[in-house]
Amino acid sequence: MFDNYLVEVHDNPVGILVREGRHFAFHALEDSVKDLEGQVFPDAFAAERAARKHLDARRQQRQA
Repeated sequence: MFDNYLVEVHDNPVGILVREGRHFAFHALEDSVKDLEGQVFPDAFAAERAARKHLDARRQQRQA
């Protein structure tokens, strides 16, 4: 098991997960996901889903 993970959405790196005990803290690499900064996730899959959902919501807001 790794202590750090790169979070990618659509092949673009958007954040880094850093292990904090049994969970992972999200650190944003892009302003588009800065709202996720410091959030804690149980695993890399959960963080990727959250980042993807966040970016999709932002994209929909801009299109409206």
